[in-house]
Amino acid sequence: QVSDSFRQVLSSLVVIKRIKKFIPETEYMNLYNSLFKSHLSYCISSWGGISKYKLSKNFSVQKRCVRLLFGKELSFDQAEYYETCARVRTFGQHVAVKDFTLEHTKPIFNNEKLLSLHNLYAYHTFLELLKLLKYQTPVSL
Repeated sequence: QVSDSFRQVLSSLVVIKRIKKFIPETEYMNLYNSLFKSHLSYCISSWGGISKYKLSKNFSVQKRCVRLLFGKELSFDQAEYYETCARVRTFGQHVAVKDFTLEHTKPIFNNEKLLSLHNLYAYHTFLELLKLLKYQTPVSL
């Protein structure tokens, strides 16, 4: 189940990368919810309780998607990262040490009010538990 979810989420990320330049920034949250979060949260209460190292692939893809849509710094997922021509850059930029660090996603999750994969699992599990407790009918003797 987790590997199927990983493939589906990764394919959603590719779709988002391709259509991002045609969508206005005001619609990025709808794009994230419809194309990415829907696949990520499907039946998460059944498979989300596995160990963290098995969920790390899905979580890293979620972080890539959040950086792609809501991040301030360019990353390797964005097309603009590769658009600079070698002739435009100065000699110092060619020789300079490359900085491959990625933008932290925790502030992005907080600013955009998004739930991470682990928090999505807790949210959906508690929501289902609440539904069970609220709508439970008494057992007749």
